[in-house]
Amino acid sequence: MTGEGGLFTSPNYPISYPVNIQCVWKIVTHPTGNVELTFQDFHVENSGDCAYDFVEIRDGAMIDSPLIGTFCSSMIIGKIVSTGNALLIRLSSDGSVSEKGFSASWKLVPSSTAPTTSMPPSSTSLSTTTGPGTLSL
Repeated sequence: MTGEGGLFTSPNYPISYPVNIQCVWKIVTHPTGNVELTFQDFHVENSGDCAYDFVEIRDGAMIDSPLIGTFCSSMIIGKIVSTGNALLIRLSSDGSVSEKGFSASWKLVPSSTAPTTSMPPSSTSLSTTTGPGTLSL
């Protein structure tokens, strides 16, 4: 996806996403901007450690870009702002349970906006993985 903003959902949303899928969304915006990602709804199989179904968010457009986090369960993930002009979102599901998935929006924000990730006070993160130089949730 390119441009200044948009909406996207997991396959079949709000009906369960398919089993055994790998979906990747690349968001690339203006070279001098950042990407702000917001989830309006999020329901992915809860395995506690996100071993079965998960959404992975990376800070950049490549599958090996720095990992921001790996998410599962039914939580609202706070706004995520990239450090550059791209984010990569990957939904992975195994061969059994599937949930309704997610609905998300993104927009271009000025690069002067400090990269942040925030969680609403009432949310709890059941599983978050971060790598070196990434934003912690």
